[in-house]
Amino acid sequence: MKKTILFLLIIPLSAFSLFAEKNYSSEKVVFLPQEFYVGDLVEMRVVIIPEPGVKVDKPEKFPDSYWVKIEDAEIFEVDEGYELRVFLRPYAPGIRTLPAIQFGDVLLRDIRIQTVSVLSSETLPLAPPAEQLMLPGTKYYIALVVGLVFLLPLFLIIFWTRLRRGIHAYVIERKQRRPYRRLMHVLAELRQDLHEMKGKDFYTRLIEELRIYLTARGSIDYVSATVREASAKILSDFYGIPDNDKLTILLKQGDEVKFGGKRVVASRREDDILLVQNAVSEIEEAAGGQRVDL
Repeated sequence: MKKTILFLLIIPLSAFSLFAEKNYSSEKVVFLPQEFYVGDLVEMRVVIIPEPGVKVDKPEKFPDSYWVKIEDAEIFEVDEGYELRVFLRPYAPGIRTLPAIQFGDVLLRDIRIQTVSVLSSETLPLAPPAEQLMLPGTKYYIALVVGLVFLLPLFLIIFWTRLRRGIHAYVIERKQRRPYRRLMHVLAELRQDLHEMKGKDFYTRLIEELRIYLTARGSIDYVSATVREASAKILSDFYGIPDNDKLTILLKQGDEVKFGGKRVVASRREDDILLVQNAVSEIEEAAGGQRVDL
């Protein structure tokens, strides 16, 4: 008798909760997906209606089991109850009972799940050995290899020819665009040093670089041409280009500043930089980066 009493005393009180009556009623249990296999992540949805005064909280921890891992749980309020969502991953096939999960005052238990095995339960007779001389698709692989042997050199020749032409065209284009890139670089430097440079130095550099560019795009040597000769050729070489007449005025103004001591305010210098920039951009667009008589 004493041994019986002692045994009852050492049983944890929590063990009696497994045999206690449920303090909730269960409406339905849904599994997503409905059919799942070993290792699949399964979402189990259980709608319960707890008794008055029963609290439903998210579990602080999940029970351990050798055949199933409970990864997470969520609680959503629904009409007159709660929807408990349990995310689990089974590792054993067959019909088994989930370990009890504590949701606050509610102990969710006695839920059975069926996990489908990836292996067929039917016992099938062994198939007789089949005679096979080559692996499936061997003939196609042989034909593919033979085709590559003959076509690959031809493909390489065509590819190399096009690649060489492309590289050659790229080099030519870069070379043809070099005067334009150089002038744009100089204009950027002049704009940066606009207020520090003297008027004579500014227009000497601007006109010199403009003449070099026009020589690369026009029909004469603008570097050695007089202002009158350069102005006449600008109107003919670059006919149809907006502001070409303003370029001739700029050449005259440059001489007036360099040799006549004419003073030009900084805002006018900025306008002249913008004039050259817009004019040469129009020339490049019309000429396609080549020396042509427009």
